[in-house]
Amino acid sequence: MSAHTVGSVRRQVLRLPASPRSLPPVPVARATGTHLLIALVVTLAGFGVVVSATDGWGLVLAAVAAALLLGGWLVVLLGTVLPATARRGRLVVRRHPDRLELPGSRLLTGLLVALLVLSLLLPLTLLASWAARGSLEGSTGATVLALVLLPLGLPLLVQVLRGRVRTPALVLDAGGVTSRGWRGATAVAWSDLAGVRLVADPGRRLVLGEEVSVPVAFMGSDATLVADLLEACRTDPTRWADVTTGP
Repeated sequence: MSAHTVGSVRRQVLRLPASPRSLPPVPVARATGTHLLIALVVTLAGFGVVVSATDGWGLVLAAVAAALLLGGWLVVLLGTVLPATARRGRLVVRRHPDRLELPGSRLLTGLLVALLVLSLLLPLTLLASWAARGSLEGSTGATVLALVLLPLGLPLLVQVLRGRVRTPALVLDAGGVTSRGWRGATAVAWSDLAGVRLVADPGRRLVLGEEVSVPVAFMGSDATLVADLLEACRTDPTRWADVTTGP
């Protein structure tokens, strides 16, 4: 077991016996077809964005847009094929006095942060280009993408500056489990948690209910151990505290 402190929150990496549960196999044919289709769309869109660039500002816009498209595909790809065995027997927790937090994967969280930055940078670059030249010319494809992101990116930038955007995690407390996303959270009471399932369709997900599911690749812990912990808490809501009482 290793641990380090971030502020007043203690982060621990617990090494535990492997769960008897097994992860469902990824449907290879469906996953391959899905990613080939996404790759084709991203390639064509990226090519269109680049070849439509007409000047220096257009090339800058095209580069940011192409990076955003490629990064989005990479996140989806890793979300499906990232080896879950790398986290086998590993449970990452952050201790709080009244709750237990299971943070997400640092790799995919980092990629999502990069995508967030790019999604904000593209419309800001478009605004800078418009201010410098007085027009929106340069790269038609990148301009369209930037205009689509502009009404989404500016409110998100305000949320970031106010500190209201938080990294994804599962949070367990006396009342239930909360799936926390970037801008919101969905809570399920222990009494309402009918069961915990691991599915693959085609990416592996931990399903807590009709409205709550977590991609396994985005979790920083062994998904089978998380499923076992949640299943134990479903019948005994105090079990999550046992994890926080270790040395």
